[in-house]
Amino acid sequence: MAALLRDMLSEHESLEARLPQDSRQRTLRRHLCSLRTLDAAASDVSMAILAVAAAEPDLLDPLRDALEVDLSCIEAEMKDTSLGRLIFFALQGLRFHSLLALPDGGPSVRNELAQKIEEMIDNAH
Repeated sequence: MAALLRDMLSEHESLEARLPQDSRQRTLRRHLCSLRTLDAAASDVSMAILAVAAAEPDLLDPLRDALEVDLSCIEAEMKDTSLGRLIFFALQGLRFHSLLALPDGGPSVRNELAQKIEEMIDNAH
């Protein structure tokens, strides 16, 4: 499971390569891209990792570390750090709801929210 988590984190980090070189708020945009590319296979792997992590919480340490780094990057990239954290946690919440198949309004609502979040990122200074 630890190897699967490392692979997922590596894949998430590789999303940054898809972003235009001149894009601002790259960390938030990477998380937005991750939400938009979420698929059933990734959700199944994530669910398996969470199930194992319930018994072995230390398994999530690499994820905790990666998210801590991302939060630091967001604070450095955003003038309004509160807005940056709000967007970050909104993206994480949407991802978590999708992952656990909790009510989230379905794909059209997720896409609408992702678009709104992208507008917020675009308008952030």
